[in-house]
Amino acid sequence: MGRKMKEGEQGKCGTCGYSGTNFSPSTPTKCRVCAASWQHEYRNSQTGRPAWLRTQRRHLMRKRYGIEPEEYEALRNAQGSCCAICGVAASDLLGTPRHRRLHIDHDHKTGLVRGLVCNGCNRALGYIGDNAQTALSMADYLKRHEMVIQERARREGAK
Repeated sequence: MGRKMKEGEQGKCGTCGYSGTNFSPSTPTKCRVCAASWQHEYRNSQTGRPAWLRTQRRHLMRKRYGIEPEEYEALRNAQGSCCAICGVAASDLLGTPRHRRLHIDHDHKTGLVRGLVCNGCNRALGYIGDNAQTALSMADYLKRHEMVIQERARREGAK
């Protein structure tokens, strides 16, 4: 691709012929309207969408977590393609393709990757704010009430 334009710099669109300053710095040969249209068409085309999704995923892995897709695969293989928390296999996950893959769990303070988790466990970690004490309290709560429910069921069965 050619040189990047500075914001506000005059340019001429190679697609529609527009002359002016409405150009994205990253697409100096197309006005913003033509660039958006081209990107939309490319992303939704049969050849463009898979490539675009792979590129986006690779970019997000690098930017958000500092890892490459190869490192993700190595981590997934090390975990046996299962969630690091609940142990459910990635192949058994339900939902949209985005929800069927293992998500990268990371420490929000340090940014370091902890492991790969399913969508449900990832959401649970988010809801409790990655607080280990809250997770322990939740487990204790569930165990206490499991015993109460079992006792009630035993009494109901004895009647």
